[in-house]
Amino acid sequence: IPVVTAAPPVLGSGNWAGYVSREGEHEGVGAKWIVPKANTETPIRGHATWVGVGGFGSTDLIQSGTLALVDGNGIAHYRAWYELLPEAAVIIPLEVRAGDRISVSINKKTGDTWHIAFVNLTTKKSFTKLVEYESAGTTADWVHEMASLGDSIKLPLDDFPPVTFTDAWTTVDGARLSITESKGSRVYMNDDARTPLVRVNKATKNGSEFTISRTSKIIKKLVYKMHVSRIFRSKNLVPLKLLFRSL
Repeated sequence: IPVVTAAPPVLGSGNWAGYVSREGEHEGVGAKWIVPKANTETPIRGHATWVGVGGFGSTDLIQSGTLALVDGNGIAHYRAWYELLPEAAVIIPLEVRAGDRISVSINKKTGDTWHIAFVNLTTKKSFTKLVEYESAGTTADWVHEMASLGDSIKLPLDDFPPVTFTDAWTTVDGARLSITESKGSRVYMNDDARTPLVRVNKATKNGSEFTISRTSKIIKKLVYKMHVSRIFRSKNLVPLKLLFRSL
């Protein structure tokens, strides 16, 4: 009798999309992508692209990635960052631009020590850091989401071009696995009416590559709800320029 393995469920979110792996204890995550260009015709919008460990159904999350924000003058700002919830995001002092190819990896070393590596493959500049962080390692995440201002205000998602995660992997119980091998589930971003805001295709290239693309649906209002990631934390809405500081 042939054994039939059930496909991982498709999940939904109000502010992010991508893949999440929930099998076993995750000790690392990584991927590559090209920084998508922000649409400057729609000001006060943005997006963030990142990989992380934790955060789905838990309060711990260690993550790193790229951010694009369009200010009120229609100027796009791009930044590299990492974040250890519940602390604020830290801007990585590394230039990133739309079209740059990025590689990000997060690996657990010993105890609660983690190694974050952010590499701009286009400029050949890199940033590495060892951090102490207590993580349950419940999930690995490959995500594209709305950017945020403060603790609870999500900026509307811009009309970004398709973004493809390549060479995506996670370390589970000591074994390095692709998204498919780690039984990753697709996560769709929907509005309040459950209308899809983005499409997430099925992982290909041996389960290590997938693409997220925008639908024609445009968000007309701010969304006041957080789900997994707080890219920047503050108690008040602050000017965009205050968010772009290397700490």
